[in-house]
Amino acid sequence: MISSTFDTDLDALVFGAALMLISLPLLLSGNKTLSEAVSESKLGSFFAFDVLGYRKETALVSKKPIKRCDIAMIAGMILGLSSFYADISDITFAIVAVVIALFALSVPEGGTLALIAFAPILPTSVSGAYIVILAVGYLHKLLTGRRVIRLDLAEAFMLIFSALVVCGDVFHYGNGTEIGAPVHILLVLVYFIIVNLLGNDKWRSICRRAVVFGGSLTSTVFIASHYFYDRLAALSFASESLETLKQTLLGMMRNSEESVIYVAAILPMVLLEVTGRIDDGYAAHNFTGKAAVLSVIMIFAIVVSGSRSLWLCAAIGVSVL
Repeated sequence: MISSTFDTDLDALVFGAALMLISLPLLLSGNKTLSEAVSESKLGSFFAFDVLGYRKETALVSKKPIKRCDIAMIAGMILGLSSFYADISDITFAIVAVVIALFALSVPEGGTLALIAFAPILPTSVSGAYIVILAVGYLHKLLTGRRVIRLDLAEAFMLIFSALVVCGDVFHYGNGTEIGAPVHILLVLVYFIIVNLLGNDKWRSICRRAVVFGGSLTSTVFIASHYFYDRLAALSFASESLETLKQTLLGMMRNSEESVIYVAAILPMVLLEVTGRIDDGYAAHNFTGKAAVLSVIMIFAIVVSGSRSLWLCAAIGVSVL
């Protein structure tokens, strides 16, 4: 009992110390707002503005300064008291989940781009729940008149085909398909969300950047899985939430092993971004150099996979390019 309690306390201590280290850059940022700090960070600005398509002029709108020390102290007291009733890691994950959900609800375009970037490594259940949140956010924007819905002839045929597929899942003889009607419905939702939210040239350009980022992220996770999967699997945590986090990371690594073929499939498009041959008037500043670095990660992941068929697919795609 004593050993188990000590292990649990140690996990909480390490997790709390990690949160303190993460918060130090924010505390030492002076009088800057969070949006200003993100815009001045190369990695943060790349993810927020290039990948998610958030407008820099919107983020840098001047607002009245807030006494952040008071807010931090009050929030720290509330979280400290909450830790008596729940694990601090559970509280942190809940806060992160709420922030992500609010972002998807308030900015469905950015939420859709985030889905495109992270979907290859996310568990199906997480992706499904996130798609539902995106659909709710888009529906709310649609009902309030801030977004429109477009149903062309292609969308009409897609809707009819989807209805037939879902009916085939519901009314079938035998075991039916493997993925079932709920997943088909989610895929249809994603299609209509992307078509209606990312339908112009500007959003398509940002969408390509999200695909490049997603491919490099999948490649990074795959490389980490290749070298560190067994070491991570051997770790043991007394905290149930940290153990759940470990299993989630292991699941992401397994998904990356299956999604590395996706990396080979998008490699020609990534190389087009590197060479600058896609010019629609909405190219991001200095994105060509960033795409070149990310493409190196993707090529290294394809090489590390050791799959000759994957090498062949990538070589054919680049040759056609």
